[in-house]
Amino acid sequence: MLKIILFLSILYVCIISASAQNIVSFDNQSGEPALVKLIGSNASEIEVPDGTRQSLHASAGKYFIKVRYGVQGKYHYTEGQEFTVDESATMASATTITLHRMVNGNYGSSPITEQEFGAGNPTNMTTNGDVTTASMPSSATSVKQRTFFPIQIVVGDIAILDNKAFACMQVQVKGEPFVGMASDDQIWSVKKLPNGYPIWASLKCSDGNFRSVFPVVLKAKVDIKTGEVIHSDGYEIEVKRAVKAGDSIPAIRVGPTSVLSAETVQGDEKTPWFTAFKEDTNANDRSIAIKAWRVEKDYVDQ
Repeated sequence: MLKIILFLSILYVCIISASAQNIVSFDNQSGEPALVKLIGSNASEIEVPDGTRQSLHASAGKYFIKVRYGVQGKYHYTEGQEFTVDESATMASATTITLHRMVNGNYGSSPITEQEFGAGNPTNMTTNGDVTTASMPSSATSVKQRTFFPIQIVVGDIAILDNKAFACMQVQVKGEPFVGMASDDQIWSVKKLPNGYPIWASLKCSDGNFRSVFPVVLKAKVDIKTGEVIHSDGYEIEVKRAVKAGDSIPAIRVGPTSVLSAETVQGDEKTPWFTAFKEDTNANDRSIAIKAWRVEKDYVDQ
């Protein structure tokens, strides 16, 4: 039987307002739809279709999850080990549990029966004082933590992109200071657009370099057919759906060389439908830009 592995990461974030809450997110990359029960200080459940990310609010305390995978007639069930949702007067946490089809993970889980999945005991896993056979695995949970602190950000000159195929208009105002939250590898502006995107971010990428990431609006100047790749003033542009001259395309600019649509390819939540890279951008840097784009998308969706 294919083993479903869960990955757990916890992001600690400074609370900017009194209404900030802890978030537990489930990122389903298992290849199957899932129903997740969150059991602990408060109990709730949520449907997580394959390839999607869904979130719940949770008070501080200890939790575990039960998961039903598959479709009717082909269900199978697992139970995850205990984890902790922490908070303080100035800190809240965002916990992400990722369901993967992999042989190793950092959050242990064990198979359980349909009856055990349906049984509700939100405070412990005991029956008549004895630990059941579905008790938590003894393997340790590996947790990634980030502590953020407030900073003031002033964005300097950013090269304007304007060629024969498109013009790229920035959303934030150059030189206008704004508040951000910074860790050792991420900086996010507190101010966001109505669609939830921070007006500016800076992310440390796999090559060790930081890249700015911020929303823009592309104005198309030419028609581009679905699947077509065109070259314009040193940029290679590829689209997965048709573009008409005059179209406005919400996008994310990553560093000085990459512009990626905010929206994804239909049926593929991990890929932008529009990409524009400087022609001299190598394959590794293109991959890094798309990974940064995904981090931004996950941050907005959590």
